[in-house]
Amino acid sequence: NRFLLERRPHSAQKARMRKTVEQIAGDTQGISFAFPVYVFDGEGYAPTAYLQAALHGGELPGVVAIDALMPMLRKAEQQGRIRGKITIVPSANPIARAQYAAGELMGRFHFGTQTNFNRDFPLLSSPDDNPEYLLDQTTVDQRLKARLVALSMGHDIVLDLHCDDESLAYLYVPSVLWPFMQDCAAA
Repeated sequence: NRFLLERRPHSAQKARMRKTVEQIAGDTQGISFAFPVYVFDGEGYAPTAYLQAALHGGELPGVVAIDALMPMLRKAEQQGRIRGKITIVPSANPIARAQYAAGELMGRFHFGTQTNFNRDFPLLSSPDDNPEYLLDQTTVDQRLKARLVALSMGHDIVLDLHCDDESLAYLYVPSVLWPFMQDCAAA
């Protein structure tokens, strides 16, 4: 958190958290999917961060982590300590959340395309590309992935709070952020 927060007097507060609701058109007329996005605009230069959770719909540990983080961010915002922009998508996949079969949530693969929601994200030719052109994709899962890519663009740190009950924990850290991310990696 040394990247994102700095101690400043309470009077320095200016920006407030913004909440928007993203709408993704479904593959069937009259069906759409929505998910909230929270943005904390920092008051100065600092690295920016994007966090998303529940890409497979039922991945609750990331949602719980964000639920615990949000009060801390709101408090830091009230104290004027947020420096860099922070974008939070606590439940990134309303499509997966809506996929039930025999009473069980089946959020790993899109029912229509059989594609894993964590695969086949649109590729950009450079970090400077504007991903908005990707939003006119043919299937709802592709439109969702394009929107998530667009929301994450321009952030220095992008975290997908992805989880599995049988995998090892790991963290991708660009060399320019090492050793500053050493505390995050240790956690």
